Amino acid sequence: MAATNCRLAAEADGPVAVVPPGAEAEALVSSLRPAGGEADGGPGAGPAAAREVVVLDAAALPRAFSEASGARLWLDRNLLVQGGRLPPGREAVVYTGVGAIRAGPEAPPLETHARIAGGILAEVLLATGRDLTRAGFLRAFGAAHLSDFGLDYSANALTGGAPIRFDALGSRR
Repeated sequence: MAATNCRLAAEADGPVAVVPPGAEAEALVSSLRPAGGEADGGPGAGPAAAREVVVLDAAALPRAFSEASGARLWLDRNLLVQGGRLPPGREAVVYTGVGAIRAGPEAPPLETHARIAGGILAEVLLATGRDLTRAGFLRAFGAAHLSDFGLDYSANALTGGAPIRFDALGSRR
């Protein structure tokens, strides 16, 4: 979701709301603050006053449509498939290729991301071996595969996952 956070922080045109509330929404809101984004009162705050609304669950789409009628929606293409069509003229940014890294109830999302980063570094250092050079490290990083996390840097060098794509739908501001 880091790519979405960066894009959202760069393009947001006012306060951002995240629906539905929960651990993933809290992590997104807290990551937007250091990135320069403006969150709308934190997790659980309603989308009514927000200019941008991130929808994390298809069940939250009707609420976003009704309560945030003037806001631009940010949602994964899979949610759009599950939740139906956008209303005519509704502005949205639909992204694809963002791997859903979900934390279990025992681990907050930021801790999950830290665990993944640590796993990548540990695997790469083990693969590099005793003769640690920059070239050897980069070669090992290019071959890293973390199937437990759904990441494969040998197939997708920059992200470890599928390429991320953002499509703007609806009217432009």
